[in-house]
Order: sequence, then C-alpha cells, then structure tokens
Amino acid sequence: MGKPREAFLILLMVVATGLVFYLFSAFFASLFAAVVVAALLDPIQHRFSRRLGDRPRLSAGLLTTALIFIVLIPAAVLTILVIQQTTELITEVQKIVREDGRDGLVAGLPEFLRPMARETLRVIPDDLLPQGEGGWTAPELSQEEGGSMPSVSQVAGTAGAVFSAGSRVLANIGVLILGVFFVLCHGRLLVDYIVSLLPLEERRSRSMLHDFREVSVGVIFSTFGTGAIQTATAVVGHIIAGTPALLLVVAATFFASFVPVIGGAGMTIATGLILLIAGETWQGVFIIIWGAGLVSTIDNFVKPWLAKHRAQLHYSLIFFSMIGGLAIFGAIGLIVGPLIVALFKVTADMFRQRFGNQPLQSSAYDPSRDQSSLVQS
Repeated sequence: MGKPREAFLILLMVVATGLVFYLFSAFFASLFAAVVVAALLDPIQHRFSRRLGDRPRLSAGLLTTALIFIVLIPAAVLTILVIQQTTELITEVQKIVREDGRDGLVAGLPEFLRPMARETLRVIPDDLLPQGEGGWTAPELSQEEGGSMPSVSQVAGTAGAVFSAGSRVLANIGVLILGVFFVLCHGRLLVDYIVSLLPLEERRSRSMLHDFREVSVGVIFSTFGTGAIQTATAVVGHIIAGTPALLLVVAATFFASFVPVIGGAGMTIATGLILLIAGETWQGVFIIIWGAGLVSTIDNFVKPWLAKHRAQLHYSLIFFSMIGGLAIFGAIGLIVGPLIVALFKVTADMFRQRFGNQPLQSSAYDPSRDQSSLVQS
C-alpha cells in the first residue's frame, strides 16, 4: 500500500475513532461505570446463570433488578433525606439570623470562642446570611425596606435548571442500568471484540484487561468499602449519643472518609467538638473518644483485608482522581475518576513491559486461574 493510501487510512481511523468517542461522550461516565459494575458482578452472574440452567439473560435481569432495589433506590432515598435535613438546617440558621442577627449564632458559645466564630461568619456571603447596618443586627427583610420577592422569570429559570439537572441524572442512571444488563449478558463477546480490535497480541490484550479489572476491584473495594465500614462504625456511636441531623452527619462522614489524613475519624471527632461546644458535654466527649479510638483504627485493619492481593493505587492519587471525576462527570465521577487513573496505570505498565523489554509478569494474568468469563479466551 502506498504512502498516500496509508495516510488516508490513518486519517480515516482517527476520524472514525473521534466520532465514536463523540457519539458516546454524553454518557461516557455512565457506560464506563456500567462496565466496571458488570465486571464486579460477573463472577456472581456466571455462577447464577449456571444454577438457572445456563440462562444468562434471566440471571442478568435478576442481578440488575437487585442492583436497583438494593443500591440505587436506597441511595436515592438517602440523598433526598440528606437534602431535606440540610435545607431544614439552613432554614433554622436563617431564622436565627432574622430574629437575633448573626450574634444569635454565636450566643451559645463560650466567651473565648465568640471572636473567632464572628470572624468565621464574616466570610459567609451576605446573600446567605445578610447583615444589618451594624454588621451583627437582625436584617430587615420587608419589601418596603428594599426586600423583593423572586420574579416569575427567576422561579421559572430555577425550576428549569432543576428539571434539566434531574433529567440528566435520570438519563445517566438509565444508561447505567441498561449498560450493566447488556454487559452482564454479552460481556464475554464484548471483550472478545475489544481484543480483536487492539493492535496487541491476544495474551497481552487479555492480560491488560485482567489487570484493569484487578486494579478497579481493588480500588472500589478498598476505597468505598473502607469508607462504608468507617461510616457504619461512626453511625453506631452517633446513635448511642443521639447526635442530631444524623443523616447529614453520616453523609459528611462518608465523604470525609475519602480525604487523606482527615478520614471518617476526623469528621467524627469534629462532630464531637461541635457537640461539646454546643453544651452537649457527655455526647461530645463520647463521640470524640469513639472517633479517635474505634473509627480511626478500623481503617488499618479493614483496608488491607478488602484490597487483599489486588493491585493498588496510592490513596492520595485516588482522592484527587475522585475530585477531578466529580468536577468533570458529576456524582458518578467519584467512581469513574479513580477507574480512569487505574486504566492509565495498567496501560503504563503494559507500555513499560513492551518498550522496556520486560516480559509479562507471571502474576499478571494466568488464563487457567482466571474464574471470570469476561477475560477468558
């Protein structure tokens, strides 16, 4: 083939690849997450299908339905309840400010903490906690003195933005559910097709897919599993102490468990300090001891047990990839971000093996030991 034809073929391949990525770009995060979730469920799918008489569609449908009712629906309900508690908290704070000014928020604190609390509150924008003329008096919100009710266009714009965001979330969830179902049904055929397209030896291609699955499972189990167990441990302490706004505290603890150094223990201790400052002495002391003693130490035992012998990413790298994924893809980016970094790690390892003249590691992939149908030949 002449050079012009080769150049045209390369150009055509680049254009076709770009168009395919553009076609799926709107739901890239959901499809990517669906593939990973299906890979996690594939061993169960494989055994379940055999028990049902080799009926993969039926087993995939049952697993997908279980995913909806066990994971997605409870997560949606908890999200709604957390938003409700957050709204109630904000409303209560604004009520105190309207009645007593910003000083009402610090009136219950010890005297030595009030100046620092006042300086902290000054950072909050006036549209959230409006100040009076003296800076700390209760603001007047009557329409005669400059207040105004939101216009019809503002209400319509807000409603339209909420509807648009809700529609995108529902569409992504729908793609995720359908993607999990189809990958569970036809995952092996999909992997065979991907292997046939990759310009690598079949063994190297399947080794790369196997390593990616191992890293992905290790990241998800060690990160989200540790966060869930830390949060569950903290919840027991909060229930004993009767911590108010429990769901809000639980959500904050779960997300804090992904932050290096702070973790779920740091959020639990901070909650105890808040209770202590608010005058709830025994509850505050109990939560601080619970967080520093039990919640902080459970991470050292749980994470290695969940990760087992799977390949790992550095925890700081996982955290920043979650932040990047959240900024780019939204909530689902908390999962997609680390998986993209995992894909990069696996690709970089394969690149080093290929161009560094390193043989495939003996532990990287052994078809005879691989129990997942997704990467078997």
